This record gives sequence, structure tokens and C-alpha cells, in this order.
Amino acid sequence: MTRQHRLPDTVSKPNRKAVLLVFLGGALGVLISTLIRVQGLRLIGYEALPLLLVNVVGAMLLGVLVGLIPDAKDQRRLFLGTGLLGGFTSFSAIPASLFPPLKAVAEMHGTAGAPSTYSTEEIGRDPVLDHTGLEGLILAPVSLLVGVLAAALGLWLAQKLIDRRQAGDQS
Repeated sequence: MTRQHRLPDTVSKPNRKAVLLVFLGGALGVLISTLIRVQGLRLIGYEALPLLLVNVVGAMLLGVLVGLIPDAKDQRRLFLGTGLLGGFTSFSAIPASLFPPLKAVAEMHGTAGAPSTYSTEEIGRDPVLDHTGLEGLILAPVSLLVGVLAAALGLWLAQKLIDRRQAGDQS
């Protein structure tokens, strides 16, 4: 006797169009983010700063988007927010870029996505800032705090845009 699994009534099946929008937006977001981060690494030789830039800009843009399109099921928000900006930002990559020894261990065990930018001699040292784990412990929460502040700024900017649009409609 085979047992059939059934989703509870409160769980809806994913909308194929929504899944496709998120997938396409995510692919585009990852591509743009990777291009920016690779160019940043080439220009300054340090991974964490381009990553911080991508995350802060992405958090601010997400704040603007959520402020302008509050409906989470809106197809534009699915593509731009969940997809594009979800793929663009990479807050989970902060620990790997800030802690080169952890990144190297993850890569040795095949658990990191990207090939290492560090040689064996450089593990634990950054070519620009020569940071240690202590600096990483400071930079990680600062990155998250700046990201949250950027998202709040984005929400504020969206509200200003809405107010300006409404003032223009009344005149």
C-alpha cells in the first residue's frame, strides 16, 4: 500500500509564473552582483568591500521597492525584489569573505560556491587590509547594521516619492 502525501489546505501550490519570475530575476541579480564583485576585487584586491557595496545598495533598493510596491504577491515585486535583489544581495557571503580561514576550510571540503581567491600563503591575511578574525567580527555586524539602515533609507525614499506623486496629483 502506497501512502499519498498531501499538502495541508493552508499551503498553496506555487504559481509557475511566480516561480519563473523569481528564477529569472535571481539569475539576473546573481550575474550583476558577480560582475560588480569581480571588478571590485580586481580593482582593489579585497573581497569584502565590493560585497559590502552590493549588499548595502541592494538593501536600499529593496527598501524602495517594498515601500513602492507593498503587495508581496505583485509580479513586479516577485521579479525585482525576491528575484533580482535576492540574487543581487549576498549577506550570507559576508562571513566567508571576512574570514579567509573559514572560506579556505569550506573550499577544501567542497562547501563553498566560488573558487578561492586566496593562495595557501594568504590564508588568514587579506592583501589590502591584512585583517584578522577580530576585524571580521567587527565588520560582519557593521555590514548587517549598515544594510538595515540602508533598507530603512530606501523605505523613507519610497515614502517621499509617494508623497511627491500624491502632491502632484492634487495640483
